[in-house]
Amino acid sequence: MEKQIITEEEFKKRQEEFSIQDAINDFVLKKELFIPKREGDVFNEYNVDDKILGEGTYGVVFRATDKTTGEEVAIKRIPREKIRNYQRFLNEITALRTLDHPNVIKLFEIFEDEDDVYLVQEMCSGGELFDYIVSKEYLSEKRAAEIFSQILHSILYCHKNAICHRDLKPENFMFKSAEEGSNLKLIDFGLSTSYFKCGKDGDAKISRMTTRAGTAFFMAPEVLESNYSNACDMWSCGVILYVML
Repeated sequence: MEKQIITEEEFKKRQEEFSIQDAINDFVLKKELFIPKREGDVFNEYNVDDKILGEGTYGVVFRATDKTTGEEVAIKRIPREKIRNYQRFLNEITALRTLDHPNVIKLFEIFEDEDDVYLVQEMCSGGELFDYIVSKEYLSEKRAAEIFSQILHSILYCHKNAICHRDLKPENFMFKSAEEGSNLKLIDFGLSTSYFKCGKDGDAKISRMTTRAGTAFFMAPEVLESNYSNACDMWSCGVILYVML
């Protein structure tokens, strides 16, 4: 590479224009840089229970314990042969690696072998919001407001990161623990997508979405019309509030 030679006058000008504070403000340290993707045997690192905690579109979730730290985690095992919609699978991985919020499920690390992909995630033992509502039949306005506030915080954070969840429903929120007042966590980013698209000029712009994605009872009318924005999540939040009350 050819070296660039600048004059003393140009150097002084650049020195005067340089701002360390601007450099710090522009510096972005992304969470996904710290989430390792590892090839090997997850069972060498974790003691995995045989009991299945839950089942999803792709695979099953097991309770496990880190052999080094003793921390309890949930491991989602996804057989490669079941990953038919690879883009949807990548959506979930990308979203979870990017997001870091008290009301969003955390992804710690990813393992791969010839047959399966393993997502090591935060353990949520408090059950689904859906089961909580069923057990109570309906919630008081005060309790519904407490839960709804956490739901809105999770969605506001996702939207600030240009991610539209597109499948908000009581089944996709879990409590961190069974204790009353436990944090609520947003899960299952399989249908999520970014609504910022790069234009021909290279600038990121907000774009309308057209894919009909979600769960029928919680889906905004605009989604059915294949012309919607991230506001579709807010419609789903409204339906959840109605169900809680």
